[in-house]
Amino acid sequence: RVGAFLEKTWELSHSSRNSVHPTDLLLFVTLFWCKTGLSEGLISSFLAPVHQRDVIHFVLQTLHACGPALRREIQFPDPAEQERLVEEFNKMHSAQFAGFTAAVDGTETKVRRGYELPEEGQSKGPRENEYSVKKKQPSICWTVIVLLNGIIVKLSKATWNHNDQAQWNSEQMRDLFVPKKMGVFGDSAYTFNPKGLLADGAPEILGARPVARPNKKARAGGAHMSPQDKSSNLDLSRSRVVVENVYAQLKHWSVLAHLPVKGSD
Repeated sequence: RVGAFLEKTWELSHSSRNSVHPTDLLLFVTLFWCKTGLSEGLISSFLAPVHQRDVIHFVLQTLHACGPALRREIQFPDPAEQERLVEEFNKMHSAQFAGFTAAVDGTETKVRRGYELPEEGQSKGPRENEYSVKKKQPSICWTVIVLLNGIIVKLSKATWNHNDQAQWNSEQMRDLFVPKKMGVFGDSAYTFNPKGLLADGAPEILGARPVARPNKKARAGGAHMSPQDKSSNLDLSRSRVVVENVYAQLKHWSVLAHLPVKGSD
């Protein structure tokens, strides 16, 4: 259907302040940019009404307008649905992970930002807080919870916090798994049942992360992972990889890649 759009002549209505572009043009540019990841200059070269500088403006404007409606597509399953999912997904992993239906992980999205001097009395400027030491780039962070079939059921707000556990805590994602009907897989960055939280009376949830490998000193002393732990980690990684695949697809579509950010919010 791309050909029909390329051959179409869009009529723009001009006002004293700006040009009003048709809705179908805005949607086409946005979806085409998300799907292909082509540069703004290349997209504008075969869309006559669109200037190179307009592409990102169109994308942000359209996604912002669609956001409230599209967010309703992401819903955490209700109790009845959770019971069905537990039964459906039990065949996807070993018996030790019975009840586990979801996986959680965070990712970083590179943003196009400059440098800003710190305010008086502060050691870092606002934009320095966006710098990721791990990825060596300015980035914003997201956390998603996906079902083991790849459906996203929870999307966090964008944040400058580059710590997965901190995002998990700030979004109160743990509460989604209370009482423990559904289980969630995570990587070593997550602590699903902190001792201090349980000591304060918080209920335990079903959460699993890989068994840590003995450190170098312990390995030198003869410590090794047991076959059971290796098997458990393999089974966990095979189930948890679904969230990595979801992120890879989102970045392939440019949905979470190289976002331009305006302002400090």
